[in-house]
Amino acid sequence: MPQLIEFASHHFGLVAAFFAILGALLVTLRQGADGLSPGQVVQMLNKDNALAVDIREESLFKAGRIINAVRVSAENLGTDGGPLKKHQQRPLVLYCETGASCAKPLQTLRRAGFAKVYRLQGGLVAWRGENLPLQSD
Repeated sequence: MPQLIEFASHHFGLVAAFFAILGALLVTLRQGADGLSPGQVVQMLNKDNALAVDIREESLFKAGRIINAVRVSAENLGTDGGPLKKHQQRPLVLYCETGASCAKPLQTLRRAGFAKVYRLQGGLVAWRGENLPLQSD
């Protein structure tokens, strides 16, 4: 144990980098637990009657969205899921442009009692990257 302390004191930068990488890895693993790839989302939409929920701005929603998706503003979810309450028993797949804005709405829905809530990893950018179809107005 004294050798470990001595090593850490002499190589503080190395030890700090190790813990930073470990923390980033844990965050990534935690976020990936509720994230689905575009292919997995397609399967859920087709086989499990999942509902795609777009949390982007209305103009982006109109420009291009997953087919049959509904748009819900993250602010309108409230504490009970707001407009999604009627879909509480269905699997929900939240998505935004890159996947970064889905964490808070996902947690809000989970606290409201939604058991099957997921997010599209990489958001619509990943969806487009897989050349999957989009619907627009």
